[in-house]
Amino acid sequence: MPLFATVLVHAGRDYYEEARSDFDGRSKRLLALLEYIHREKPGMIDSVLFPAGYLGSSSEATVNGMAERLSGQIVSLGTQFSVIWGIDSERDLTPMELGYPLYVFVTAPDGSKYFAFRQVSISAPEGRSAAVIQRWGNRSALVPGSRKALLICGESRSGLLRDIVHAATPEILLIPAHQTVPLGRDRSNWRARNYSWHITLEDFHHQTGIPAIIAEHTRKPDRHNYAWGSKSVGPLVLPGNLKRFFTVKLIEI
Repeated sequence: MPLFATVLVHAGRDYYEEARSDFDGRSKRLLALLEYIHREKPGMIDSVLFPAGYLGSSSEATVNGMAERLSGQIVSLGTQFSVIWGIDSERDLTPMELGYPLYVFVTAPDGSKYFAFRQVSISAPEGRSAAVIQRWGNRSALVPGSRKALLICGESRSGLLRDIVHAATPEILLIPAHQTVPLGRDRSNWRARNYSWHITLEDFHHQTGIPAIIAEHTRKPDRHNYAWGSKSVGPLVLPGNLKRFFTVKLIEI
């Protein structure tokens, strides 16, 4: 069974400034990690999931060009697995007609194309609104040509959008999150006190049978296995030049 690799990027709340100012450095590290995964696990990987906002841009006008450039570099590696990564263009989280200036891109396994997605919701209350469905429009819950569903960060907090994912009957739900999402396990008054992605995704898996995985920026990559409904989760041992920046978990569903 192919494995899914979820990437935890070692960073705290200040990650965004680095993401915006060091496109070349962060792109090179992403490519080096993909090359290493391909070399160590040839033919065994279905998808590699990076966090949302792994890269940043000071202008929304440059996002597509950045995505096309990086997608071409990924294709040149010849890895034959799908890669998911995010580019944020602004931190002013005021919703626009089509959503937020927060984007995620997915390369096809054969490198023939890439697909772009825009985040439409950032919170559970917003996720219950009619505006979110309007922004979602005719977007498919599934990555084209696959049985993989995608929700970007706070979209996964929307019951309406999780219902759309459920109806699409995917083999897995991929969630590129931004940074250190709450993963508390205490169910006592959890909705009132502190939203828990762990409890939400645990319940989602139990109710639907759909497994889910998350990637994010965090200083504590071992605080959770970042997978719900998996058969196994194990670490990928990285060399020193990569383990300084990344933790990778290999997930079998």
